[in-house]
Amino acid sequence: AGLLGHFNALSVRERDGATIVQNLLGFSPEIVADPTFLLTDSQWKSFAEMPDISTPYVLVYSFGSTHLEQLALEKAKQIHGIVINVNRSMPSANRQITRCVAPTPEQFVGLIYGAEYVVTNSFHGMALSLNLNKQFSLFLNTYSKAENTNPRFYSLAEMFEITNHIRNFDHGLSPDVVPYDIVNEHINSLREKSYHFLKKAIDD
Repeated sequence: AGLLGHFNALSVRERDGATIVQNLLGFSPEIVADPTFLLTDSQWKSFAEMPDISTPYVLVYSFGSTHLEQLALEKAKQIHGIVINVNRSMPSANRQITRCVAPTPEQFVGLIYGAEYVVTNSFHGMALSLNLNKQFSLFLNTYSKAENTNPRFYSLAEMFEITNHIRNFDHGLSPDVVPYDIVNEHINSLREKSYHFLKKAIDD
């Protein structure tokens, strides 16, 4: 708390972080955008390296969940496509799934941009899907310390009015379409607010 009190400007990207700072210092910091939202969708798209894939695909970005793979396979059947999994863990035995291990940042963004649908249990899988206006479902994590990460999902989803796209582990994909007319208004507003905070913090 003593070190935090020496900063002239404090910001966090989630409400839980704001609560922690409030409890430590007695005031609420500014809640600003995750840095990924400071770029526009066109800036992200110009950065992307598109995959050489002609078939429609569902992208899985997860931390080793075969359940998410199975849901993605079901979605892929609906669109007559395939499943690509960006995964840092050991490959599964499911030969229906194409693995893309350790893509470059440009390739990773391109994989999300080119996907028909994204299935993820990652905060930045969700954030980049939103940035690029992709349809997606985000699944809560169930590992031992997931209570430290799952609130981040709700904080962002509540800001953008899409909590129905957060799914429990035993749920299927969200039946709803992400309303990007509403979401993009929220993103633009949050980006402007965050730029204003940064400019004021630097100028002061």
